[in-house]
Amino acid sequence: MNQLNVKDDQRIGERIRLCKVQRRAYEIWLKTLTPANFMLVGVGGVFALVAGLAIITEAQLVSAKAAGWLAVAGAVLTGLHAKLKCEPHQAECKKLANQFAELQTEYESLELVRDELAKNEQLIALEHKLAAIRAGRQALPGNRAIAIAEREIEGTPNKSMESDT
Repeated sequence: MNQLNVKDDQRIGERIRLCKVQRRAYEIWLKTLTPANFMLVGVGGVFALVAGLAIITEAQLVSAKAAGWLAVAGAVLTGLHAKLKCEPHQAECKKLANQFAELQTEYESLELVRDELAKNEQLIALEHKLAAIRAGRQALPGNRAIAIAEREIEGTPNKSMESDT
């Protein structure tokens, strides 16, 4: 095995690790966002529903003033969710987690290729694909999610990321 082949194999191993960490970081980030999403969408919707039912049915669930404030609070929570662009952000994170998982599988498959010329050509193609994913991504996981993912994948803490908790 020549020097180029060793470097290719090292690069493939590094890329598999990178894809694993990125995929896992996006998954962790999405789990972190779930409570906030529930609060903004779920609670905001319930507030609006209770307010609307109280007004429409003229029920004495809450006073008219309280119903009005519930409607306002529901609108604020829902508006905040829209203003923060939570749905597009979460969709982008899901897409990127899937792209890194797919890329990880492709790099792992590349480890099995024995023809060195074909392996090198496929590695170059995967490097271009990775570069395109990185350049086009519209969302990044939080530093804490990345640090947790690195610890999970490597089994060791990353000191530089721990301070950003």
